[in-house]
Order: sequence, then structure tokens, then C-alpha cells
Amino acid sequence: FGGAVLLPRCVVEVELRNEAEVQLVDYALQGGRRIGAIDGVVVGAFDAAARPLGICFEIENFQRGTSQRLPLARLAGKYRFRLVEPPQEHEGGFSLGRCEAFFDEALPTRDLAPAPPEAPADDAQAGDEAEGAVEARASSVRAPAPELARSA
Repeated sequence: FGGAVLLPRCVVEVELRNEAEVQLVDYALQGGRRIGAIDGVVVGAFDAAARPLGICFEIENFQRGTSQRLPLARLAGKYRFRLVEPPQEHEGGFSLGRCEAFFDEALPTRDLAPAPPEAPADDAQAGDEAEGAVEARASSVRAPAPELARSA
């Protein structure tokens, strides 16, 4: 979609630059209002071992183009998915395929917090407290990593 950065849980407005993209949005609006974007998969070059990844988007709004501007679609990223079979070319100029959704688990806030600031070198007591905080932080970092993704 025109080089836009597409991420899950993000809303993006994209200009539809060709007729196949417009046909894809029209097709999705007839049903579940959802489309999938996959990076780098070419029809006929599907590799099941590579398990291509994509992102599901819900179409929130669609504005048809005029002679002055391109058609515009507002898309809301929902979840990531794996392509499970080769996509088939639709007569509208876009590809249709089967996918398997998977969901990322959010990390706890404590794992996302930045490390505490360094203590001044001339204050020995503050240095000891800061060293204890860094050791506590380091021990929490050594905890087993949470599972990043699970199958739906």
C-alpha cells in the first residue's frame, strides 16, 4: 500500500495507488471489512517452510478518489498472521489466501521500564543504593523471557 508502514494495533491512512488496491478494498467491504498485508510474498513463490507473516487490517473508512486526489483508506491493524497456503490470484488483480492468526503477549511494565539513572560518584551512600537498585534490575532481567507469540 504505497510504502506505508503497517503495524498491528496502529491506525494508518493509505492512498490506493492502483486499481488492484481499490478492487481489494471493494471486495473486503462486501464481507468482513478485513484485509491482510504480507511483505515480500510473490504469487507463485510461496514457501511453506518460511511461513510468511502478515498483518490483518480492518477497513475503518474508505473514500473514493476524484480527479483531484487518490482513493484513501483508513486501516486499523488488528493482529499478525501466518500464511498457511499459497495465495490464489483473484480476477480483481489481488491475491486471496488462507492464514492462521497469532497474538503477541504484552510485556509487563516492569520489563519495559528504563534502568535507574547512575548515582553521582562523590556520594558513597547514594552509590550503594543505586548499586542495589541496578542489581535488583539485573536479577529481574535474568528471569526467563515470556513467550512472545502463541498460536490462536
